[in-house]
Amino acid sequence: NDVAGWMGGNIHHVIRYVDQYHAENDIHGDIAEIGIHHGRLFFVLAAAARGEEACIAIDLFDHQVLNVDQSGNGSKQTFLGHVEQIFPEVKPRLRVVEGDSMSMTMPSIRERIGTERIRLFSVDGGHTRLHAVNDLSIAQELLVGGGLVLLDDFFGPHWPSVTEGFFQFMAQYNRR
Repeated sequence: NDVAGWMGGNIHHVIRYVDQYHAENDIHGDIAEIGIHHGRLFFVLAAAARGEEACIAIDLFDHQVLNVDQSGNGSKQTFLGHVEQIFPEVKPRLRVVEGDSMSMTMPSIRERIGTERIRLFSVDGGHTRLHAVNDLSIAQELLVGGGLVLLDDFFGPHWPSVTEGFFQFMAQYNRR
């Protein structure tokens, strides 16, 4: 509750269940989120990371001029302050990628995040149709078998473009 942001009240139960499923089925991979804001959901995801798993935070952060839909207003300084004060044990595994996911190609994102294996991936970046399609496509390419993608604001009344993007992704781009 000390971290500003939005998160469904039961999401920690979902993450705990999926993490148990992954442990029982020997599913390994890193943790990633596009759209950090100040890290509220990111820290729940990072709590599920095992010792060898990286925790990857992708956000515009202080380049809000690129936030075309004004869907968030994240601050890298605030996020890193929370890492220091609330969750310092994540620091050795933390990878921060600052930039717009729309400008990242698959080869460049693999290089920038340093992995090709994500088991928990939260998509909470730009809330346009195109951002949702793009970010789900990135998640699809990096997700391990049995991994989970969380899509923020799906059927959210304030962000119908996310739902449009999900259905466009499913109809045109989903291969898995």
